[in-house]
Amino acid sequence: MYEKTSFNEIYQTYYTAIYRIALRMTRDPHMAEDIVQETFIKAFLKLDTIFEKDKLKNWLSSIARRTAIDLFIRKKRNETSLEDLVLADGRECVEDTADYAFLKEKAKEALNELKAEEREIMMMKLFLGMKDQEIAEQLSLKLPTVKTKIHRARKQLKTALAS
Repeated sequence: MYEKTSFNEIYQTYYTAIYRIALRMTRDPHMAEDIVQETFIKAFLKLDTIFEKDKLKNWLSSIARRTAIDLFIRKKRNETSLEDLVLADGRECVEDTADYAFLKEKAKEALNELKAEEREIMMMKLFLGMKDQEIAEQLSLKLPTVKTKIHRARKQLKTALAS
């Protein structure tokens, strides 16, 4: 089991690295701060599950990436676009709104069907607008691997949305 270190020491040691990850993913200093706070809260609650001190940074980085994606999705889910509800001329179009809602739900289900790593990559690509190289760096993967996973995920998503 991981030898307990004071949580304050862990926070001081890894704060900057986690903040940089969050800022790179969101490009928003305020959202990055929220991600850092939530990351360390999650880490504090699960600190007893880490067994090796040298894996702590990677573990925290992984929590930060997933937290960034979760916060971004929650934020998008709570935003209601006027375009989604009303046509340009101001008249409501219930049919278009219903079609859009159906397609959005189907896309969400298709994303959930992807393998965990492919889902994470696609969320970083689609929701956070990250470039392939940035995703590769964040996930410590080679660029060709990321491109292959994006290609496979897109193919699977197109198939799911076409049916």
